[in-house]
Amino acid sequence: MTQQSVEILIGKLLTDEELREAFQLNPHGVLLWLLRQGLQLSRLEMDALKSIKPSDLSGLADMIDRRLQKASLRGRHMTHTTEHTETLPTAPLGTTGMRITRVGFGAWAIGGGGWTFAWGDQDDTDSIAAIRHAVERGVNWIDTALLQLKEEGKVRAVGLSNHDVAQLEAAERVGHVDTLQPPFSAIHREVAAADLPWCAAHRTGVIVYSPMQSGLLTGAFSVARAAQLGAGDWRSRSPDFTGLGLRRNVALADALQPIAERHRATVAAVAVAWTLAWPGVTGAIVGARSPAQVDGWIGAASLELTDADLDEVAAAIRRTGAGTGSVRP
Repeated sequence: MTQQSVEILIGKLLTDEELREAFQLNPHGVLLWLLRQGLQLSRLEMDALKSIKPSDLSGLADMIDRRLQKASLRGRHMTHTTEHTETLPTAPLGTTGMRITRVGFGAWAIGGGGWTFAWGDQDDTDSIAAIRHAVERGVNWIDTALLQLKEEGKVRAVGLSNHDVAQLEAAERVGHVDTLQPPFSAIHREVAAADLPWCAAHRTGVIVYSPMQSGLLTGAFSVARAAQLGAGDWRSRSPDFTGLGLRRNVALADALQPIAERHRATVAAVAVAWTLAWPGVTGAIVGARSPAQVDGWIGAASLELTDADLDEVAAAIRRTGAGTGSVRP
């Protein structure tokens, strides 16, 4: 390894606070992670670098070129330094030229409390960990709100949300609609009638939101849990989470369990995969408030339901009376 490579490594450790903290906790893991990013190190060089004490790093600053002090790996975040980023199936997003994983990270639920559609208070540390874990598992896009983010160069595309066919037609006359973001789940299926076919015909990408219907189709929800939702959680006021609607929805979630067992998957993954089985759907936005919740649905990215599975879901929808709209792709 050249002196320049050593300087680059030390420069990154000096200028990236997250990397430096990780190095203090697990120097061997950080070095392994850097190897995966392309840094060339032999076994002997790794052993030598592991002997560097984190407390000694500050004393090496004068040895490093000022340009290297600006180097940073912030664009390549890590959560567990000994793991690598997984690869998930992707699909083209309309005519944007982008290929996105079939599932993306939804940021609604981590928005914190104090607003109309909040999910209640949220720990930012858990939120950040969930996002990084999703990226580590292979997710390559995050859904959030703020047009300002595109102006700042932080997002590549902005789409329309909750537009019906008439509105889509009006927008298409102004310029091509690259992507639509409608609500879609095995409970709320209304957009399957017209919106999805319109998008498929116009090469408009579709990323559906609430595919697990805000937690109802995770397999972990129950009538008892719904009764414990706090006043700061918008779901406590929703018809989907109270009364007959709740009982029907929970019954539908229970009916997905045998399908999940056949595929060695979770109910959440089956619920998300069901939305991805519809023609015209590019991807699904799936929320998470912790890394463990990401693990609960990440399998949907590569899960393909069979015709028999789809027939079984359709029969369960009819039997339980859950939701409205078309019951099968």
